[in-house]
Amino acid sequence: MHAKPFLVLLLGLMPALAWGAPDLVLELDQTQRLIPSNVRYERLGNSVLISGKMVKPVEGRGRILGHAHVQVLTIDGQILAAIEVPLTNFQPSAKSPQRADFATRIDPLPVGARVIRVRYDASGRTGDAGDPP
Repeated sequence: MHAKPFLVLLLGLMPALAWGAPDLVLELDQTQRLIPSNVRYERLGNSVLISGKMVKPVEGRGRILGHAHVQVLTIDGQILAAIEVPLTNFQPSAKSPQRADFATRIDPLPVGARVIRVRYDASGRTGDAGDPP
């Protein structure tokens, strides 16, 4: 009867054992005008590919300006890397999008990396950044 919790624990550790490193934690900031969605990462040797979408939580007209801001941190919050990632593939149209894609590769992944933080950043640009008119 006690084998099931052990099996679950073992299965939970397998990705870390396979890569020889602990899994990364995704931290998604949902306090901005656009929110990260469908964010995932894939380890590729000594690097990591991070991709996802920025979506408007409420449908509205207006362009999406700015970028995805991706940070790699230690478990205690020290920033090891920070990248501004352009938004692409605006859907359903560039004039009135509801979502946009982003993707970046961090190579090499810094030693001690445990957290990937993703947030929308309008970067001080003028415009509506997705607000309804």
